[in-house]
Amino acid sequence: MFPEYGVSTWIIGRKAGHLFGEEIPDLSTSNDHKVICPCSTSTPSQDLEVFHKLSCIAKENTIMVAANIADKQPCDRSNDPNCPENDFYQFNTEVVFNKTGCLVAKYHKYNLFLSEKLTFDVPRKPQHVFFDTEFGGFGLMVCFDAVFKSPAIDLVTLYNVTDIIFSTAWMNVYPHFVSVGYHSGWARTLKVNYLSANIHFVPGRLVGSGIYSPRGILAYTYQLGSKEGHLAIAKVPIKNKVPETSSIMKSQSTPPRSAFNASENSLQFSNEVFGDKFSFKPLTGNMGNLSLCSGSVCCQVEFERSPAGGEHFALGVFNGMHQLEGKYFLEVCLLVQCVNSTNCGNVRVKQTSTTFQHYKLSGYMNTHYAFPEVLTPTFDFNTTWEFADLGKTKIISDSNATITTVVLMGRNFDKDPKNN
Repeated sequence: MFPEYGVSTWIIGRKAGHLFGEEIPDLSTSNDHKVICPCSTSTPSQDLEVFHKLSCIAKENTIMVAANIADKQPCDRSNDPNCPENDFYQFNTEVVFNKTGCLVAKYHKYNLFLSEKLTFDVPRKPQHVFFDTEFGGFGLMVCFDAVFKSPAIDLVTLYNVTDIIFSTAWMNVYPHFVSVGYHSGWARTLKVNYLSANIHFVPGRLVGSGIYSPRGILAYTYQLGSKEGHLAIAKVPIKNKVPETSSIMKSQSTPPRSAFNASENSLQFSNEVFGDKFSFKPLTGNMGNLSLCSGSVCCQVEFERSPAGGEHFALGVFNGMHQLEGKYFLEVCLLVQCVNSTNCGNVRVKQTSTTFQHYKLSGYMNTHYAFPEVLTPTFDFNTTWEFADLGKTKIISDSNATITTVVLMGRNFDKDPKNN
């Protein structure tokens, strides 16, 4: 789902990664911890051309620069049994330079997507890389990292970063893994600023970059009709570096399962959504209150809408281990426009004549980490919906809205496989 394009290549193997990677200095092991400022060297090393160029972009423009690059690090097979045959480890890497062109951070991606493993190595353990500036404390993660607890969640809850830098090649999967929706929802739930730079390749559904805050989307681009990428620019609020873990983790009063009253609508069916078997109940009539549970995860939608006019919407729930293109535990509540009255598994974003005068999607879960997402038929992410975070209960609501999907994307990290 989230193939990576590094400075090396896409899926062409370890040899190509070796040819295109550069041996990036490590700040923690540099001689006497000297400052690493490549642009201060008059002649760039032939093996560090990209690294040197990034440094100079930062220095010459007096800006900070973060970039995704392939890093190769030598190893010795005589004392390292894991050392590859070409005597180099290769890592998908994020580097950051300050305004004078000096290296301030380097991060090796930990959660590799399927195809990346042909080219890149997994670090022995997750790296929690962050740095302070006059405008916030920044943490680094790359693409598939955003799905897992470490290092992503840990950067906020353990190391108190206020801002996330995120390079990605995110392939959108409807209805619940849409780049702008998922990443802005992550920012809302974790209460951080989130700078997301996605590759722009429309034929592969790799599109959607943005600047997100705890209160919503500040700027974004999602240009399906253009071959060119666009620059997202916004004034970002400076967050004070104060402990936020209590506001994320505290257990506020949450209703028991019995509070989600059984609906009069007894029709229930199952569809597969991105490899997961969701249970659904259709919305019937112009107004109603519908609930649906899977184990201890319960979802509820209250709604009032214009006459359906042959269009179909349903409430869905999934509570289980996701298996397709990665293995991780999901708890999902979903309000979705369907193909027909019993097919909500092949979601296609399309125009709708249905207006919801009001809707409220509530989810009661076993995790605090449920990310809100709303997708409209026109891919307009600057909507007016509200998000209420009540610990393990999350609520999305809006009025006079046209929607394709409304999602509470819950991640239960405690139930993830131990090797993640």
